[in-house]
Amino acid sequence: MFLDDVDDMNFDVQVKLLRILQEGEFERVGGTETLKVNVRLIAASKDNLFELVQKGFFREDLYYRLNIVSIALPPLRERTEDIPLLTGYFIKKYCEKVNVKEKGISRQGMMKLIKYHWPGNVRELENVVEKGIILSPGDEFVVPSLEQSKQEKPVPVLMNDIVKEAEKEHLKKTLEITDGRKGEAAKILGISRKTLWEKMKLYNLK
Repeated sequence: MFLDDVDDMNFDVQVKLLRILQEGEFERVGGTETLKVNVRLIAASKDNLFELVQKGFFREDLYYRLNIVSIALPPLRERTEDIPLLTGYFIKKYCEKVNVKEKGISRQGMMKLIKYHWPGNVRELENVVEKGIILSPGDEFVVPSLEQSKQEKPVPVLMNDIVKEAEKEHLKKTLEITDGRKGEAAKILGISRKTLWEKMKLYNLK
C-alpha cells in the first residue's frame, strides 16, 4: 500500500494508522468486529517528518514506525537530467488523455524546462505539461508561462481524472464503512461536514 503526503495527516488519522502498524488490526467506525490487516506500507512526505516531529506536528512513535528504510529523493532542480524523461512521459500521458497525436517539444522548450527551478517539484512539472497540452494547438508542445506556475500552489490546479476517481472511491468507501453517517465519515477523512457535503455533491454521492 502506498500512502502519499503522510505529513498532511491530522492526529486522529495518525493514531489510527499507528494502531494498524503496531497491532495489524482495526475496527470500522460504528462496528465492533476487529479486522486483521497484513500489508506492506510505503509512505511519502513532502516535508521533513523528523522536523515535523520536533515541532509537534507529527507523532514521534508513528515516525519511527514508518522510518524503517528511508529514501531521500532530491528536489527536481537538483536532478535536471530527469526532466527530459519526465516531460516525455507526461506529454504522452496527457496527449492520450485528450485523444490527440503525441506532440514534440523543441530544444529551446526543453532548455526552458531544465533551467527552471521547480519549487513544486515533479507535481509542478506535470501540471505545466498538462496545461501546455491543452493550450498547444499544433503538433509542437509549447511550454506555458513558468512565472505563472511559480505563483501558483505546487498542487495541480486542474485535478486529473485519475485523482478525481481515487478521491471519489475513497469518499464512497468511507461512507460505506460509516453506514452513511456524515459526521463520522468527515472525522475519519479529517475534513469538515461542510467540505464532505460539497465533495459528495461534486461526485454525486448520496
